[in-house]
Order: sequence, then structure tokens, then C-alpha cells
Amino acid sequence: MNKSKKLYPFKFEADCRILNENSVIANGFLSENSIDDVLDTYLGEIVGNDNFQYYKGIFPIKITVDKIEKEGLPLQAHPDNLTASERYMAIGKAKLWHITKSSPSTVLYMGFEEQMDAERFYNGCIDNTIIQQMHMVCPKAGDYIYIKPGCVHAVKGELEFIEISQNSDITYHLTGDDAAMEIAEAIDVVGYTPEAEEQYRISGIEGDVTIANTSGFIVKHIALNGALEKAPQESFIIYICLNGQANIKVNGTTYDFKKGEMVLVPAGMDGFVLENGCDNTSLLEVFLPKVADIEEDLYMNYYEDESNYPTGSGTDPEEEDEEEDECGCGHHHHHNECGDGHHHSCGCGHDHDCGEDHEDGHRAHPGELFFRN
Repeated sequence: MNKSKKLYPFKFEADCRILNENSVIANGFLSENSIDDVLDTYLGEIVGNDNFQYYKGIFPIKITVDKIEKEGLPLQAHPDNLTASERYMAIGKAKLWHITKSSPSTVLYMGFEEQMDAERFYNGCIDNTIIQQMHMVCPKAGDYIYIKPGCVHAVKGELEFIEISQNSDITYHLTGDDAAMEIAEAIDVVGYTPEAEEQYRISGIEGDVTIANTSGFIVKHIALNGALEKAPQESFIIYICLNGQANIKVNGTTYDFKKGEMVLVPAGMDGFVLENGCDNTSLLEVFLPKVADIEEDLYMNYYEDESNYPTGSGTDPEEEDEEEDECGCGHHHHHNECGDGHHHSCGCGHDHDCGEDHEDGHRAHPGELFFRN
């Protein structure tokens, strides 16, 4: 790849139904390369420098044009960042559904009708009665459903939607003969307190509206009339055309995309103009929040103040042998010779107390997340 050439909006095949690190670019001099290939060369110029450091080169968003058939979606839940990082060295999974088609008989089960507890939840999953205690929603085309980590959910009936999610495949399957172990894993992740429907369902969206503003992604609905000037940004932007046609103009070139298509604008690209190509054009705009705005997670970003260590987490110096310096036990270790008081991740699955280069060739950086598969 010729890195001296300027980046540009990436288009994908017209029938592209999944946009993630494996998606292949269909235009320009980077065509036939996947997003992952381009990330290896351009690094932070694709996702933004701070985001590249924070996610350690992982492409953090996944967009799927999806369909649930008559058999529905079995009961499931996803972990949050804290749990996913500790247990699986991955990111958690929050997701937003934009419903594009729903049959009148389709039911979405979201959380619980009344306060739940771990024992009732476990037993209800084992004997298949838990669904009777869940809140039911009748989704309609145009609805937005935010499914946060820990939310137990299922679908009965047919449904078509666009899913915007954190790029994680970790799912707890909560039904079936072999589900006992996954149910047990999910017990301390599941949200047991009922939530009002308006907290996760938005209907009747018109105009320019922020749909979701989370630590994993920000999603805005744009009713595109005329032209919008967009300055260079700290994150990539993904545009999904819901209706009509839109154009992106940058450096004298126009990139058009129509209903059903997606375009990725790299963070390292110059400012651009976004304009409608016809009447009634609407888009979804997806991008990452600023790293500084993401709430720090004590299990992943440790502080010098020992009072902030979670009890029993294995990070309090008083809970461990200060002389311990060997990996292999699954605990965090303290390197006294460094003396900077920070815990760092080197990719081996253990947090270390130094800024040195570790055996795997990666350098630990104070206060940063280190996600590796």
C-alpha cells in the first residue's frame, strides 16, 4: 500500500450486509483490501489516534443488516466491558437495533416485568419459565431499540433490522440443554431491575436526532436537506443511507451512496461536505465517543490511589506478595523496580506495574486499555 496517498471515503459492495474489520473496500487505490489490512498500514489514521491506542488496533464497531426468521431469537445476553476484559480479553457488547420490518405478531422480550434475583433467574432459565417474567414489546418499522450489556432479550417471530454494536461476538446463550454453564457465567452480568420502555425504545424519529450516546458508540439520525460541512474528526464516521441518496465531496471528488449502502469516512481524512442527492434523504451517522469521555473502568484502568482498587480484585498490594513476579496464575503482579505505581497490560493476560517492554514485543502504556484476542 502507498501510505503517501490521501485517504478517502471507503465504499463497499452494494450488497454488503456486515461492516467490520473483514469488510473489503470496493473503491479507490485501497480496493480489494479489508479494513483490517488498511488498519495495519494506516494505524490511527483510520479510527483516530486516541481510539487506535485505546482499542489497541481492534476495529471497535460492527454493523449488520440482519434478519430473524420465524423461529425467532433465543434468550441471550452480552457482557459489559468490565466482564469481557477480565474474562475474555475482549470488549463488551452494547447494540442498537433500527427496525426496518416487523410482522404484527412479532414480540421482543426485553428485561423483566418486576425485580428479579439471581436464583429465580437461574431456575427460570433452566426450566424455561423465565420468558413468562419478561417485559414484552411489539416492535414496529422505524423503531430504535437499545440493548445494553446485561439486558436479557429474545425475539418471537420475524424481524428485520440494522444492528449497530460493539465489535464483540461474546454471547451468553440462556436456553437449551447445554446452557447451564453459560447461565452461570451470566448471573453476575444480568440486569435484574426492570426499566421503563422509554429508556430503551425510541419511535417516530424525524429530523436530526441523537439516538444513542454510549461509551461504545454514538448514533445520530440525519434528515439531509442541502449541504453539511464536516470538519476533520477524531473518529471515523460510518454513514448508513436509510432513504434517498447522499454525496460526500472531498478534495474535488464526489462519492455517492444510496439507500441500503454504507460508507466509512476515515478519521485521518480532510474535512468534507455531506449533501443530499435527492429529496427525503435520511442517514444514520455512527462514530466513537472521545476517549476522554469514556468512563474509566477500575478493572481495566487502575489508579495510583490504592483506595480505588476493587476489594478482592487481586490489585491491592496488601492482598498480594510484593515479591511475586511470575505470570501464570491469572493475578496482577507488582514490579517494584519501576516504582511508577501504575498497572499495565502487556497482552499476556496479566497486568504489570512497569512501563517496560515485555516479552511479547508490546509496550505497556499507563492508563490505557489493552485489548487483545
